[in-house]
Amino acid sequence: MPVWPATGRSSPLVGLCGLRRLAISCMSGLFSEFTGMLTAAKQMYGKAMPIKTFEALISGDLARVTYTYDVPALNQNKEPWVREDGEWKQDDC
Repeated sequence: MPVWPATGRSSPLVGLCGLRRLAISCMSGLFSEFTGMLTAAKQMYGKAMPIKTFEALISGDLARVTYTYDVPALNQNKEPWVREDGEWKQDDC
Protein backbone atom coordinates (compact mmCIF):
# COMPACT_ATOMS: atom_id res chain seq x y z
CA MET A 1 0.00 0.00 0.00
CA PRO A 2 1.45 3.46 -0.89
CA VAL A 3 2.63 5.51 2.06
CA TRP A 4 3.56 9.14 2.60
CA PRO A 5 7.33 9.22 3.16
CA ALA A 6 7.14 11.85 5.92
CA THR A 7 4.66 9.95 8.09
CA GLY A 8 4.83 6.31 7.06
CA ARG A 9 1.00 6.29 6.97
CA SER A 10 -0.98 5.03 4.02
CA SER A 11 -1.80 7.65 1.43
CA PRO A 12 -5.20 9.39 1.62
CA LEU A 13 -5.44 8.72 -2.12
CA VAL A 14 -5.98 5.03 -1.42
CA GLY A 15 -9.49 5.81 -0.18
CA LEU A 16 -10.26 8.31 -2.91
CA CYS A 17 -8.95 6.69 -6.08
CA GLY A 18 -9.94 3.44 -7.68
CA LEU A 19 -7.30 0.77 -7.09
CA ARG A 20 -6.62 0.28 -10.82
CA ARG A 21 -5.95 3.98 -11.36
CA LEU A 22 -3.97 4.25 -8.13
CA ALA A 23 -1.62 1.47 -9.22
CA ILE A 24 -1.05 3.15 -12.58
CA SER A 25 -0.64 6.59 -11.02
CA CYS A 26 1.85 5.45 -8.39
CA MET A 27 4.24 4.48 -11.15
CA SER A 28 4.00 7.91 -12.75
CA GLY A 29 4.74 9.93 -9.63
CA LEU A 30 1.19 11.00 -8.84
CA PHE A 31 1.85 11.80 -5.20
CA SER A 32 4.24 14.69 -5.78
CA GLU A 33 2.05 16.01 -8.60
CA PHE A 34 -1.09 15.74 -6.46
CA THR A 35 0.55 17.53 -3.53
CA GLY A 36 1.71 20.31 -5.85
CA MET A 37 -1.79 20.73 -7.28
CA LEU A 38 -3.33 20.92 -3.80
CA THR A 39 -0.82 23.52 -2.70
CA ALA A 40 -1.40 25.62 -5.83
CA ALA A 41 -5.20 25.38 -5.50
CA LYS A 42 -5.08 26.46 -1.86
CA GLN A 43 -2.89 29.46 -2.74
CA MET A 44 -5.14 30.46 -5.65
CA TYR A 45 -8.61 29.80 -4.20
CA GLY A 46 -8.28 29.56 -0.41
CA LYS A 47 -10.79 27.40 1.45
CA ALA A 48 -12.76 24.55 -0.10
CA MET A 49 -15.79 25.78 -2.03
CA PRO A 50 -19.28 24.31 -2.01
CA ILE A 51 -20.44 22.51 -5.14
CA LYS A 52 -23.04 24.53 -7.09
CA THR A 53 -24.37 21.80 -9.40
CA PHE A 54 -23.97 18.02 -9.49
CA GLU A 55 -24.98 15.36 -12.01
CA ALA A 56 -24.04 11.66 -12.00
CA LEU A 57 -24.66 9.23 -14.85
CA ILE A 58 -24.39 5.76 -13.27
CA SER A 59 -24.09 2.43 -15.04
CA GLY A 60 -23.48 -0.48 -12.69
CA ASP A 61 -20.23 0.15 -10.81
CA LEU A 62 -19.09 2.97 -13.14
CA ALA A 63 -20.21 6.59 -13.22
CA ARG A 64 -19.46 9.86 -15.00
CA VAL A 65 -19.87 12.83 -12.69
CA THR A 66 -20.16 16.51 -13.59
CA TYR A 67 -19.99 19.19 -10.90
CA THR A 68 -19.46 22.93 -10.91
CA TYR A 69 -18.17 25.59 -8.51
CA ASP A 70 -18.23 29.40 -8.38
CA VAL A 71 -14.75 29.25 -9.97
CA PRO A 72 -15.14 27.68 -13.44
CA ALA A 73 -11.50 26.52 -13.50
CA LEU A 74 -12.40 23.96 -10.82
CA ASN A 75 -15.41 22.48 -12.64
CA GLN A 76 -15.32 18.79 -13.56
CA ASN A 77 -17.08 17.43 -16.63
CA LYS A 78 -17.88 13.71 -16.90
CA GLU A 79 -15.20 12.75 -14.39
CA PRO A 80 -14.89 8.94 -14.14
CA TRP A 81 -15.78 7.23 -10.83
CA VAL A 82 -15.81 3.54 -9.90
CA ARG A 83 -17.58 1.66 -7.08
CA GLU A 84 -15.20 -0.69 -5.25
CA ASP A 85 -16.27 -2.65 -2.18
CA GLY A 86 -19.46 -0.59 -2.02
CA GLU A 87 -17.71 2.82 -2.02
CA TRP A 88 -17.49 5.36 -4.86
CA LYS A 89 -13.95 6.51 -5.76
CA GLN A 90 -12.46 8.75 -8.41
CA ASP A 91 -11.11 6.70 -11.30
CA ASP A 92 -8.92 9.32 -12.96
CA CYS A 93 -6.31 9.87 -10.22
